[in-house]
Amino acid sequence: SSAGNITNYVALWDGNNWQAIGDGFNGKVLALEIYQNQIIAGGEFTQSGPISINHLAYWDGSNWVELANGTNGSVYALRALDLKLFIGGNFSQVGNATPADNIALYEVSAGWSAMGAGTNNTVRAIEILNSSVVIGGDFTLSGSDTVNYLAISDIFNNWQAFGTGADNSVYSLHTTSNNSIYIGGAFSSIDGNVSNYIILKKDTSWITFGTSINDTVFTIAEDTGTIYLGGSFTSANGLPANHICSYSGTTFDTLSSGVNGNIYSLISLNHDIYAGGNFTTAGINESNFFAIWGIKPFLQDQSTNQILCLGDSLGIYCSYYSTTPLTYQWYHNGIAIQGASDTAYSIPITTIADTGTYYCIATNLYGIDTCFSITVTISTPPSIVTDPVSSVICQNDTVTFSVTYSGTTPFTFQWQFDGSNIQGATANPFVIYSADTSDAGQYRCEVSNSCGTVYSESAVLTVNPLPQVNFTGLDSNYCNNSAEDTLSGVPTGGIFTGNGISGNIFNPTSLSGYQPITYTFTDLNGCTNQITIATQVNIVQPVDFTGLDSSYCYLQGQDTLVPSVSGGVFSGYGIFGDSLFDPSTVLGYDTIIYTLTDSNGCTAIATHITYVFQEPPISFYGVDSIYCYGNPPDSIWATPAGGSYTGLSSDNYFYSDSIGTFTVTYAVSQNGCSGTDSIQIVVHSLPSASFTGLDSIYCANAQEVALSGVPSNGLFYGPGIIDTVFYPTQSDTGNVQIIYVYIDSVGCSATDTQTTYILPTQIVTFYPLDTAYCINHNPVTLYGYPSGGTFYGNGMIDTIFNPQSAGVGVHEIIYTWLNSNGCLSSDTQTTEVFNIPDITVVDTVGICYGDTMTLSVTNNDTSAVLLYIWSTMDTSQSIIISPTHNLTYTVTVTSGICQVIESVFVPVYLKPIVNLDNVYNICRKDTIHQSGNYTSYLWLPDNVTDSFLIALNSGTIYLFVTDSNGCQNSDTAYIDLKPSPIIDLEEELFIPQGNPVVIGTGNNFDSYLWSTGDTTYFTVFYSDSLAIGDYTVCLLAQNDNGCWDSDTTIIHLLSGMGFSDNENPFNINIYPNPSNGDFHIFLENLNYQDVTIQILDITGKQLYKTLIKNKLELKQQITIKDKKTSLYLLKITIGQEIFLKRILIK
Repeated sequence: SSAGNITNYVALWDGNNWQAIGDGFNGKVLALEIYQNQIIAGGEFTQSGPISINHLAYWDGSNWVELANGTNGSVYALRALDLKLFIGGNFSQVGNATPADNIALYEVSAGWSAMGAGTNNTVRAIEILNSSVVIGGDFTLSGSDTVNYLAISDIFNNWQAFGTGADNSVYSLHTTSNNSIYIGGAFSSIDGNVSNYIILKKDTSWITFGTSINDTVFTIAEDTGTIYLGGSFTSANGLPANHICSYSGTTFDTLSSGVNGNIYSLISLNHDIYAGGNFTTAGINESNFFAIWGIKPFLQDQSTNQILCLGDSLGIYCSYYSTTPLTYQWYHNGIAIQGASDTAYSIPITTIADTGTYYCIATNLYGIDTCFSITVTISTPPSIVTDPVSSVICQNDTVTFSVTYSGTTPFTFQWQFDGSNIQGATANPFVIYSADTSDAGQYRCEVSNSCGTVYSESAVLTVNPLPQVNFTGLDSNYCNNSAEDTLSGVPTGGIFTGNGISGNIFNPTSLSGYQPITYTFTDLNGCTNQITIATQVNIVQPVDFTGLDSSYCYLQGQDTLVPSVSGGVFSGYGIFGDSLFDPSTVLGYDTIIYTLTDSNGCTAIATHITYVFQEPPISFYGVDSIYCYGNPPDSIWATPAGGSYTGLSSDNYFYSDSIGTFTVTYAVSQNGCSGTDSIQIVVHSLPSASFTGLDSIYCANAQEVALSGVPSNGLFYGPGIIDTVFYPTQSDTGNVQIIYVYIDSVGCSATDTQTTYILPTQIVTFYPLDTAYCINHNPVTLYGYPSGGTFYGNGMIDTIFNPQSAGVGVHEIIYTWLNSNGCLSSDTQTTEVFNIPDITVVDTVGICYGDTMTLSVTNNDTSAVLLYIWSTMDTSQSIIISPTHNLTYTVTVTSGICQVIESVFVPVYLKPIVNLDNVYNICRKDTIHQSGNYTSYLWLPDNVTDSFLIALNSGTIYLFVTDSNGCQNSDTAYIDLKPSPIIDLEEELFIPQGNPVVIGTGNNFDSYLWSTGDTTYFTVFYSDSLAIGDYTVCLLAQNDNGCWDSDTTIIHLLSGMGFSDNENPFNINIYPNPSNGDFHIFLENLNYQDVTIQILDITGKQLYKTLIKNKLELKQQITIKDKKTSLYLLKITIGQEIFLKRILIK
C-alpha cells in the first residue's frame, strides 16, 4: 500500500499523492523502464489481478499485460535503447521457449533473442557505454569465459570481461554524458584497482576512491554533474553518510543525516533526488521507504551588465529552478528595493541615480541563492559648448577648427565638410595644412558617445586662390649676339626683376652665364604669387671657309670646301657630304652657308655665292622606241638645234628594214658647257597566226563549233562568230569568210583567213498532237510537213502516238526531215499522259436518324494529285453528312484531264424506341423491364446489361439500348423504393462439430420462412448428427408493403475445435495478447506459401479475414476496433494446415 491506498508493489507519484497502477502485482517489482512509450515492469511477480504474467509486463493504459510470454525467472534489470529492450535477472528462458541465461534482448520486430552465452548467475544491472552493453551482477562466467561480476558485449553480442572484472557482486552501473561509467557494488577492487564499493572508468583509465565508502553501493544517480550514491554504507570520506551521499567530482558530501535503512533505488527528476529503499525516516522526517532530497534555488539564467542612456528603460531578471515556491528580493547598491519581489525588475525611465550594482536573492524551503551582480551604467548624451569659428585665408595657408563639449566619456569625433564625413578627421581640433581652394566650404563637428550624437554649428572657410602668375617671351638659352626679347606678364601689372631687365625688356648682349628672371603679382585680396624662369647667356666665336668657285658647269665635277674652324655644317643646294660642292645638283645662283654651333648652342655663320650653268638639254622628236619589221620610215630631229647626229641616214630618217636594236646620238654646246644624248630603237620580227576547227561546208541548222587560234588569245571576225564559237544558224548562206587576228606583246600582228559554205535547210512541223491525254485515249495519227519524215518518242509507232504505250508522264515527240542537200530538219512537241484516278468508295453505308457520319474517297495511288467535287459541292476528300432520309451522294474525282464519277447510297435507320415510366414506386428487388428485342442494354448507374433491372436503391436510373443497325436511344426514370425488408446474414459461420448455433435477423417483418422450415425471425442450426462439411441456410422475409428480401449463410462445420498454443513449424507468435484490439502476428519458415488469417467470435461469426501471398516470413499488424472484452478465435491457414489460437481483447 501507499499512503493508505492499495497499490500492490507498484505505484505512481503524481507530485502530491501516490496512486495505484491497475491491479498491481502479486510480488516484488525490481525494475522499471520506458520502452516504446510504455512502462515496462520486471520483478518476482507472476500475476496482475486475474491475469497471469511471468515476471515481465507492460502497462497498456488500462491493465498490466504480459510482455511476449515473459521470463521463467525474476527480472532485476531493464534498459531500453531505441527499438531494443535489454532484460537481466535470474532466468534461463524467455518468451515461449527461447533459451537465455540471465540476460536477453527483446525487439518488437524480431521478438526474443539470447545475448551470447549469457551468464552463470543473476544479472542485476545493465548500462550502455559507447554503443556496447555493460552488465553487472552475481555471475562469474559467460559460457566458459571468466567475466567476474562485470562484463561488456562485443559487436556480436558475445560477452567478455570488463577489464579483468570485479572481486565481488556489481549492483549498479551509470554512464555520464562524456561516456564515463560509474560502477557500484559489494566489491573491493576492479581490474586490479583497489576501490571499495565504487569506481569510475573514464576513457581508458580507472579512477579509484580507495576506502571513501564503507559498505555496499546499490544504486547510482546523476544530476547536473553531481553523482548520488545509495546503499548500505554509513560513512563517506570519513564523514557520517547514512546510506546516501553525493560526489561533486572532487569530494564526497553528506545529505543531511541520511536515512535509517538501506537505499536500493535513486533517480534524478527536475534537480530533486528521489530515493527508495528499506527505511522509515529521512533526515528528521518520518518517510516510509520513499523520500525526496530537495535542493535550494538553482540559478538557470540572469541578465548581464547593462549600459543605458539617460531616460532609457531598465529591465533585468534572474531565473531559478526550484521544486518548492520561491520568494525574490532585488537590491540596488546593497539596499533592498521596496516592492521588487519578482523574478524580473524594471525601471521605465532611468535617471543618473539609477546607476549602480543590482542583484537578486531567491529563497525556498531548502535555502537561498544570490545571482551574480549586474552593473548598470547610466550615461548622458554629448552637448556642444562652443562651435568652430569661420575663417578667410589665402591658398596654401594653415587653418584650425575646434569645438568644446560636455557629456559622458568616451567621445568620438567626426568632422564633416559640406555635410559629408572627412576621411581620417576624427580628432579635435581639426587642422588643415596648406589649404587649397577645394577646401573652401562649411565645416562642422559630429560629437558622439554611447547615448547619442550632436552636431556643432557650421564654420565657413573661405580660401582665396593665389593669382595664377606666368610670363612669356624669355627663351631658355641666349647667345651674346642674340637680339632683345620683350617679356609679357600675366596678369599684367606685376614687376619683372633680374639682370638685363629694363621694365619688361630682356637684353642678353651684356650678359653671360645663368640669369634668373622673376615676375611677382599681388591681387586685390592681398594674395601674392610669383614665378621665376631662368635663361643661359653664351659667348659666340666667328668662322669662314674657302674652295668655292664663282661659277660652274652643271656636270663640271665636285669641289672641296675648307672651313676656318672645323666642326660646323655646310648647307646649300649643291652641298654633298660633309664639305663637297656638287654643281650637278644646282642650276643658277646658289648660296653656300657654313654654320658652326658651339657646345652652348651659339651659332656663327659664313656665307659665299656661286652660279651653275646647265649643259644644253637635248630632246628627240618624231621617233618611237619600238618598231615592227617593215613599218614605214620615221623622220628624227633633236633640240636645241645646231648639233650633230650619229646612227641615222644622211636624210635623218630611221628605216625598220632590219631586225635588231639601234642607237641614235645627238651632241650640242652652250655657255661653254657641252651636252650629248642617245636613244635606243628596237625593231621586232612579225608573228605568225592560224586557226583550226572550221569545216568547209555546214547545214544552216548545224550545231555551233568551237574554233582554236594559234597562238591563242587572238580575235575571230565574220558572220556567225561569237567570241571563239561559229554558229551556222546565225550566219549567211553561201560562202562565208572567217578571219583570225593575233597581236603579240609588242603590238606586232598577223592574220589567218578561211572560207566555209553554208547550205540552206527546210522548216518542218507536225500535227495534231494535244498537250494532254488520258492513258485510255485512243491512238492518234500524226502528220509531218513536209511529208516523208520520221517520228520519234515514247508511244510512237510509225506515225501513230499511243498514250497507253507511252505511259503516265511528260513525253517529247520529234519529227525529222532530210532535204536534198543532206541537211536534217526537226520539230519537237510535248504532251502529258494522265492516269485514270484509282479510287475506292463504299457503295452503301447506313446511318441512324439524327446522327452524323463521314464519307471518304480512298486514293489508291498516293503519287497522284487528285481533285474532288461532291454532289453537295464540297471539294474535300471527305465530307460530313446528316441526312434525314435515304439519299445517294456522288463524287467526281479528276487527275489532270481524266475523271471518275462514283456514288454512295446512304439509307437512314430509325432509332430504337425506349419508353420508361417517369417514376417507379416499387419494392426493393422488383424488376423493371424494357420492351423490344434489341442487341444490347445498359442500365446506369448499376452497369446492368440485361433487358431488365432489379431495383436495389432509390434514385435516378438511365437506360441505353442499341439495335441491330447500331442505332442507340436512351431514357431516364426515378425509382422510389417502398420500405422493404433488408436481410444481412453472415456470409460464413465456422462452427465446431456438435455445437448448435442460432442464426437470426430483425423481428420487425410480417412473415419469415427459413430453409430449415422455421417461420420466426430466427432458426437454430443443430450439428450433432451432421458430417463435417459446408451447409447452406436461407431466409425469405416479407413486410406489410408486400415487399420481400432473402439471404443465405454458409456454415462451415469444423472438427477438433481445440485451442493449442504449442510450438509449431511456423513459430506462430502473437503480440501483445491480451490487447486493446491491435495485434502483431509473426510467422516464420513459410517457404512462400499463401497464408489466410481469420478472426472469429465465440459464435463462429467472422470478424476479420485477409489473404497474404508468397511470403518467406510474415509480420502482420491486425486491428479489430470497437469489440467488447471477450475471448476470440484466431484461425491461421497455411497451405493445407489450420492452426487455432486464442486471443483476448480488453
